[in-house]
Amino acid sequence: MKKTVFKTFRAAFLLLGLFLLYGVVKKIGWTAIEAQVTALSWHFIPILSMGFFWYLCYALAWQDILKQQENKIPFWSLFQSKIAGDSANAMTPIHFLGGDTLRIWLLRRNTTNVTRLAASVVVDRTINSIAIVLVIFTGVVAGFLTIPGLPKQVSIGAPIFLLFTSGLIVFFLMRQHKGLFGGILRLAKKLHIAPHTVTKYEGKAKELDREVLGLYQKSHRAFWVALAYHLLGRLLGIMEVYLIGKAIAPEQFTLLIALLLATLAPIVNMVFTFIPGALGVLEGAYSGALYLLGLNPALGLTIQIIKRMRAGLWMAFGFGIISFRRSHQTSSYNKDPLQRPL
Repeated sequence: MKKTVFKTFRAAFLLLGLFLLYGVVKKIGWTAIEAQVTALSWHFIPILSMGFFWYLCYALAWQDILKQQENKIPFWSLFQSKIAGDSANAMTPIHFLGGDTLRIWLLRRNTTNVTRLAASVVVDRTINSIAIVLVIFTGVVAGFLTIPGLPKQVSIGAPIFLLFTSGLIVFFLMRQHKGLFGGILRLAKKLHIAPHTVTKYEGKAKELDREVLGLYQKSHRAFWVALAYHLLGRLLGIMEVYLIGKAIAPEQFTLLIALLLATLAPIVNMVFTFIPGALGVLEGAYSGALYLLGLNPALGLTIQIIKRMRAGLWMAFGFGIISFRRSHQTSSYNKDPLQRPL
């Protein structure tokens, strides 16, 4: 029943996103978009390669965290798992919760301690969130310093959003040091929410909290190295936007505009997380932002369409990984009946 309701909501919000996308494309005009996509020409090849390099950075960050646990999961497995997790994130309204759970599921056979693996994913996700907030902060400061007469919605909303997300990350970091997951279950226990489930997983939650705290305490260097990799991955994302914009409008598009658009993307994704991939919303946001900057709004839509095309190719690869792992697992069960789940 719960799965049916979830699928219904996901389908409804996906349809909403498609409707919004249709509205933006209709308003701007397909002819203008087609001309700009054509102008991109061979530049699409280096743009595709950017995705490979930032996934490489994210996998290296995760590997550095795992080293603190003396966990020797092969790098290629981490790389595949990261791509598959991000593919799941793009298709689900619960965003990173689904993708991070998938990362653990895909690698559970590569470790003897799944709780430790889960702890590494928690820390990796936290560091990734810090990197996102740092990029947003840089973009907001750059916007205030370089763009005169910002709309009130932006000049007031952006700092409020930044303060909120920064406060949220600080809160979660503090709670992780004090026992985040155990605290959640204790709260659920006090509120009499799913008491049987709470009792069942209370021990695991405490173990997970110990592993997360251990990762923070073992090496401060690992934290900063992982953060550097995540920031490098974010910078490559900015470069992707810059390469697309520069190929289409070489005289107008700048690195600053790319930074501002890259700042806008995570904000829109967070606010409209219930729409898979913020479909339609990001296209409208990019077009509107470039219109306010005095550029052709069709350029914003084209940039996001190219990004969707790149994401689609990597998603296909990610879902191919998931499909292969599932079929491999099934064939293993068929070969050895003793491995079949009861």
